[in-house]
Order: sequence, then C-alpha cells, then structure tokens
Amino acid sequence: MAGRRAIWLTRWGLLAATLGVLVLLNLLAGGWFLRLDLTADKEFTPSQGTVELLASLDDDLVVRGYFSANLPAPYNRARQVLKDLLDEYRALSHGHLRYEFIDPAELDDDPERAMALVGIPMVQVTDVSSDKMQVVNGFMGAVVLYEDKQEIVPVIQDGGGLEFALTAKIRKLTGHGRKQVGLLQGFGAPDLDALSQMVPLLGEQYVVQAVDLEAGDPLPDGLDVLLINGPTAPLSPWALARIDGFLAGGGGVAVLSGGVDAELATQHAQDLPELFDGLLEKWGVTIARDLVADANNVRITVAQRRGIFTLQNMVEYPYIPLLHQLSRDNPVVAGLEGMFTPFVSSLRVNPVEGITHTPLAESSGASWRVTAPYDINPLMLFAADRLPPSAKGPHVVALAAQGAFPSVYAGRQVTGPDGATQAVAAPAPAPGRLLVVGSGLLLSDAYLLNGENAPLLLNAIDWLARDEGLIGLRSRGVTDRPLAKVSDAAREGIKTLNILGGALLLIVTGLVRWRLRQARRRRLAGMV
Repeated sequence: MAGRRAIWLTRWGLLAATLGVLVLLNLLAGGWFLRLDLTADKEFTPSQGTVELLASLDDDLVVRGYFSANLPAPYNRARQVLKDLLDEYRALSHGHLRYEFIDPAELDDDPERAMALVGIPMVQVTDVSSDKMQVVNGFMGAVVLYEDKQEIVPVIQDGGGLEFALTAKIRKLTGHGRKQVGLLQGFGAPDLDALSQMVPLLGEQYVVQAVDLEAGDPLPDGLDVLLINGPTAPLSPWALARIDGFLAGGGGVAVLSGGVDAELATQHAQDLPELFDGLLEKWGVTIARDLVADANNVRITVAQRRGIFTLQNMVEYPYIPLLHQLSRDNPVVAGLEGMFTPFVSSLRVNPVEGITHTPLAESSGASWRVTAPYDINPLMLFAADRLPPSAKGPHVVALAAQGAFPSVYAGRQVTGPDGATQAVAAPAPAPGRLLVVGSGLLLSDAYLLNGENAPLLLNAIDWLARDEGLIGLRSRGVTDRPLAKVSDAAREGIKTLNILGGALLLIVTGLVRWRLRQARRRRLAGMV
C-alpha cells in the first residue's frame, strides 16, 4: 500500500508542478509574446505591398467602422476581425493611422437614414437563437478618410479579402492612380456590352475604355494595358502595326485567343484563320490550331431527353480543363491554386533573343491534343489512350513574356481604315510585357466568375501595368483544392480500409491496454 500511495503522490505532484509552470508562462506572456501566423498563405500577416504603402503615408489616415451592436454570431466577429487588422496597420503606419468604431443606433433615431448619408448600406442577416430564426437588420461597414477624400467599404466580412479591400481603398486615396486598360473592339471580338461581368470587375480598379482599331481609333494617350480578347477575324495590318508599336515601346499586351472557334451551346467547333499575320511568332509564341482535352476537368450539366422527360445529368467535360500546374515564378499565378480554360489551344514557345518566356499554366499529364475535325458533344466517349504520344500532355496553355520586343512593322507601309497608306514610325524602344492565354472564352460571362479566373485577370492586368502591389493580396483566402483522381482499385482499397480499419484499430488498442495493465499489476505486486 505504501508503494501505491507513493505513486499517486508523485503523479499529483507532477500535475501540480505542470499547472504552476503553465500559470507562470501565462503571466510572462502578458508582457512578452510571440505572434505566429500558421496559415498556408500567411492570411493574417500584412503583405509587403501593404507594409510599403502604410510606411509611405505622410498624412493622417482615419478609418471609421460602423457596426450595429445587435449583430448575431457569426457576423458579430467582423468588428473584431477589422480591429485586429487595423491594429496591425496602425503599427506599420508609424502613427499616421487612427481608427474608431461607432454604433449607428447611437448616431440618430433613424440609423438607416444616418448611414445612407455616410454611404454604408443596411444588411439583413439571419439570427438563429432561442429556438427560432429571425432576420436582423444592421450595419457592418467602414469609411476610410485621407485628407479631403474618402472611400467606402460597404460590408466588412470575416474572410481573406478584407486586407485586399482595405489596402485597395488606401492606395486609391493616397494617389496611386488607376491604370488605363484598353479593350480591343472589332475583328469579331466581343464588345463591352457582351462582357457584362468583366467590365464592372475591371472598372472597380482600372479605367476601362473601348479601342476599336478596326474603325481606325488610335491607341489612347497614357494607355497602360491593351487587352485583346477573343477575336475571330484576321486583324488588319494597320491594327497589328499599332499593337506592335505599343508593345515594342514598353506597353503591356494581353492576348486571349485560341486557334479554334468553339461554342458549347451549338456543339460546333472549327479552326480559326490566322488572326495575327505571324506577329506572335515574331515574339516567340505560336497558338496551335487544336483543342486541349484533359481528364482533370470541370463537370457540366447536360440535358437529356428520355421520352417525355428531360433529365439533367452532371458529366465530366474534357474540353474545359481544370489546371493546377501553375508557375510559382510569376506573380500572375503564383498565389492561385487553379484555373480553368474553356476550349483552350496549346501554345508553343520559340526562343527570341532579348525576350524571356515563362509558362504560366499547363494541362495535366492526363491531357491530350485534339485537331480537326472536332466533336465537342459532352456525351461523346473520349479515348485518349489511343492517341499518339506526341498528342499527350502536359501542354502549355498560358505564358508570359517580357523583354525587348522587336518592332516588326517599323518602317513598313500600311493602309489605314480610310484607305490612305502611311509609313509606320519606329517606337522608342522600351521593355514590354506580353501575356498569352490560348482561349478566347476565358473572360466571357459564362466562365469569368468561376474558379479563380477573375483573380487571374486582375493579376494579369496588374503585372502588365507594372503595378504589382495588390497581386499577393488578391488571391489570399481563395482555395480550390479538389481531391486527386484515383484508380478504381485504389478507391476500393480505401473503402475497405474505412470499413475494417476502425475495428482493427480498436482491437489493437484493446490488446495494448490489456498488456499495459498486466505489466502494471506485476509491477505493483513486486512492490508489496
């Protein structure tokens, strides 16, 4: 008995000592502490762009948060999330940032009217408590003030996009002007009205304007980026000369165009004619006349008739590849986890002196190239195993290039839209940037807001315009991590392990505990 009593006293003594050490460490942590951000993309650590922006403040910046006191969980966390972020911002601003929180109900008998004057909308959230569900009206926004200007963050949400939203507003207030983006019109490219999702998205951060080179519009002064999206007719020499001079003179050009004109609704696909008269090849890029199909793809809904009934089926569609092999060397895609490119063509790189080419996205090893004639019926059977090795992936479908682009049209005679012939002047040479994606449908309303295509577009514009301060922030909190495809045998093995594994683990645990108890009894018996 004396031995057993000594064992129990020892155990309780160790427990008391452990608790004492923990209490002491907690007291010490009140004065000295270490903050660790263990999230994969450092979601709670201000980015380098934010750090540099706040350090550059030369006047006071004020942030006023308007939060209703009656917000239910989890919406009431938004105030604390904003406060934690503003504490970080204040420390980085060297005293130039101040913030305060205001309950709109304390401002006016009619808080909705008061907030309307401020510019913050009322939100409706669901409160599930006390065995009932009800709708609660409230406010959870912020106003950022700098000098005599202000910007509104209408709704504060607990998510990875808060730092991006706040930093973007501060950049705008402190004189980081919006870049100018020109969208090529004519030559079969979709106009601004047809891109109802893309134009407002770009308009939040850039000045977007149509550039109709087919009608003879000149490139606007101060243009930073020219976006060539989905043309289907060959560009005229006059238009190509303007694009050539813009890139050779240090501009940024994005070409989103494939070698095949495909439409899922009509299930029609055909090769496009040569659109750029060999200009891209002079810059080291060739868009192939093919479609890249991939076993890693997006599932789409297909309607099928069964007698008098119409059934909606989900099927895998290889012609909309889901890409996860993204470059980590270029900021356009370095922070993204995946993108999908509908009806995309493969790209080939031909080295050109003075130009650096970087593949941005590749299809998987389970992909293959398809050439004319095309059958893009979602219900067709795809037989990739019968293709020649040269058709199998991975294949490059997006790339970036930068450097000294040669002016192909300098000194040539070209005929303008008015019929007049003129010589093309040589631009003042400067390093340019080019981005090519082998799909002209990436920015269409049907695909832009799916996956990470929207962050990809905005990152590309920032990179082309050499304004990369927000690129690292934009993709924070954006995750797309589908399960890897496994074989049927592996799937059956996992299912069997799930069924039997728990029982086997329980049996092994019981045997181990039984042996430990036996050993303990023998040890106690020897002490008596």
